Amino acid sequence: MPFKRNRYPGVKGKTVEYIETTHEQQFIYVHIRFSDETAVSISLTSETVIHHAALYDEATGDQDVLREYVLPDRVR
Repeated sequence: MPFKRNRYPGVKGKTVEYIETTHEQQFIYVHIRFSDETAVSISLTSETVIHHAALYDEATGDQDVLREYVLPDRVR
């Protein structure tokens, strides 16, 4: 399964002065400071989401899908 990657234009070639991490409530913050006094700040949170939900018929042992409620991203 391929991973989704994000690139952040404007930071290529910059020299990192320091990286700082902090946390507050449910967030983790990553602050990357460059020597030209610019910075990138990223906030992270862990959220639980339903990846897939479906109703199955298990009477035959084959687990036939009767209805899908939530589809995985790769199927959408």
